[in-house]
Amino acid sequence: MMVMEMHGNRFLIKSICGVILTLCLFSSAFGGDKPTKKETMAFIQEKCDKLKITDKITSRVYLDENDSCTLIIEVNSVNTQIRRHIIPLKEMDPSVVKNGFDPFLVVFTDFSNLGVQLNSKEDKQEKRKAIKTIIVSYDENKKEERLERNDENAIFLCNSELSAEKVAKAITHLIELCGGKSDLF
Repeated sequence: MMVMEMHGNRFLIKSICGVILTLCLFSSAFGGDKPTKKETMAFIQEKCDKLKITDKITSRVYLDENDSCTLIIEVNSVNTQIRRHIIPLKEMDPSVVKNGFDPFLVVFTDFSNLGVQLNSKEDKQEKRKAIKTIIVSYDENKKEERLERNDENAIFLCNSELSAEKVAKAITHLIELCGGKSDLF
């Protein structure tokens, strides 16, 4: 009787230890610590900021210094044009972040899916587009022409297709950290 009780206790202790170990593994794999906003942005910038697309075209991706939930994408064509997208992350839909190519830079990137596209939430009542795009162009006399418009989406490039896939996940996380929610359907 005593032998069965000892074996029973050992079995019970081993079972409890196994359950605890399993819970620890699952909690760290599925619900563990997620990256902070600062860590997420550092990852995005490592893969996509200060990108030299050609000798005359560079790209930047950074957070607004006055609002850590506003992403700024800047493409600078030296001496000819600066295109800046100002993106309120809270108004983006995290479920439709996707990879693709920048139609303005496709000549230089050869249709590679180096880009990450952010899309604003559909707002049928207000019919407004959340992303502010500013394009400043210069003619040969250095005269400035400025165009401002609102867009539904914006895209920025990364250093490789694999990086773009990972950054899309990071941007989704960043949008969620900033309060962005998916449309219901």
